[in-house]
Amino acid sequence: MNNLKEKIEKALDKCDVVVLSGSPGVGKSTLLKEIEKERHIHYSGITYNSIKFSIKHSELIAIDDVRETELKNVIQRIQDAVAKTNIKTKAIIVVDKFDKSVLDSVILRIKHYRMVKPKAKGVLPRMK
Repeated sequence: MNNLKEKIEKALDKCDVVVLSGSPGVGKSTLLKEIEKERHIHYSGITYNSIKFSIKHSELIAIDDVRETELKNVIQRIQDAVAKTNIKTKAIIVVDKFDKSVLDSVILRIKHYRMVKPKAKGVLPRMK
């Protein structure tokens, strides 16, 4: 999983939001916990107040288990909270399914990684 973490770290240097998607059980939430060991992550809910609170307490927030239908609204709430607090923050959002065309009107720069299950047992998840 180190390679996955490195890719996410590089993406966070360039983008405001990193979206991780993949089928249930592939290791998205586990990957967040691995990143949390190295960096201070504040977990947030999807409401505006929760996001705003998280932004005030950390430069990196994580929102786990966001539904695809809520993704655009969550990113818009992040953008609004960043504008309101004037605190530059980064976010990692975890979803099961993701269609990039849904986010065409979102202003924040986004990097998307889709995790897939390996074909052989004992092999770590990979990004596609």
